Amino acid sequence: MNIRSLSISGLITLDMHALNNEGAEGNHLHTRMVHITTETGELAVVNAISGDMLKHIQAEHLYHVAREKGLPLCGGCQTFDANRINADEAFFAELGKTKDLAEITNRVLERCVIDDIEGVLITRGERSVPRKSLVEFGWLVGVPERTRTEQYFHVKYDTGRRAGSGDESGANTGQNIFYRPASSGQYAWCCTWSSAASATTTSRAPTRCPPTSARHAPRRFWKACSSPLFTRAGPSGTRKIPTSSALKGC
Repeated sequence: MNIRSLSISGLITLDMHALNNEGAEGNHLHTRMVHITTETGELAVVNAISGDMLKHIQAEHLYHVAREKGLPLCGGCQTFDANRINADEAFFAELGKTKDLAEITNRVLERCVIDDIEGVLITRGERSVPRKSLVEFGWLVGVPERTRTEQYFHVKYDTGRRAGSGDESGANTGQNIFYRPASSGQYAWCCTWSSAASATTTSRAPTRCPPTSARHAPRRFWKACSSPLFTRAGPSGTRKIPTSSALKGC
């Protein structure tokens, strides 16, 4: 079977999550809210999670899959460095002064599954070598009337406190009160995964993918393919509040 792309869409149920917060005002932490248009043309404000956040979660799952299954990782990705192969000193030492787009791209695809699938822009050494991401996420958008966000009271309890509720010096000590959001409901979800340009099939560069990558193509692609499913089944993020998820209408 020759699968060039895989798309998944449906409704996910998430309970008590705080996966994409925007910032804080005083002691109130705010979650991300967006304006959307309903099917009747009315505007609605709903909780949402950006595609970038979902992709970061998926990249973390791919990192664990790669380590468990023995897939190649560059020096940067071995420590889950956001700079990826740009932080791999050994790679650039081996690369030398070459700036050939096809050669560099093929070496990247052979060296690291995360750079291959998640994408990277190599800028070191006055280079500009792009690798487009093969997995893309849309916004995870709450269904109006089926999602709700509430603020919940929290307190950092200080057993030795005396008068007052916090440290008057402004330090984060003493007993402090703060509020955190949690959202629950049904969310529209979509993800697209392309295998046509992966090192698991062929290189996007003008030359052929190196034999090593081609030989391990099917095994490498299908092992890495599990990471988007883990993103749906086990989301994690800025606030790892217990969640439950169910995908409907695929």
